[in-house]
Amino acid sequence: MVIEYQRRLRVRGKADADAWATEEGNRFRRRLVAEGVCPPLTGEGNQTARATKRRSAPPLVNRQGKTCKNVGVENRMIPNFGGAPMTMVLVPVCKD
Repeated sequence: MVIEYQRRLRVRGKADADAWATEEGNRFRRRLVAEGVCPPLTGEGNQTARATKRRSAPPLVNRQGKTCKNVGVENRMIPNFGGAPMTMVLVPVCKD
């Protein structure tokens, strides 16, 4: 595909090469969906794709149980499993 993209880019220009690459990618994805390798996209009306859609995190609450108005991030040490060293991770915290 890289060679064909470069050829189209030279001969017909970037817009045509990009359109061709997009169509080829869509055709390949449709084939993988038909074979059952990939789940269909959400817009294709499949319940499985809707079920795997990422859910948003619940809002942060302060000590009184109210939603935080000021949220910040702090570095915290998080342990790794399997003997790996601890790592620093940015964690959202309530500043109220």
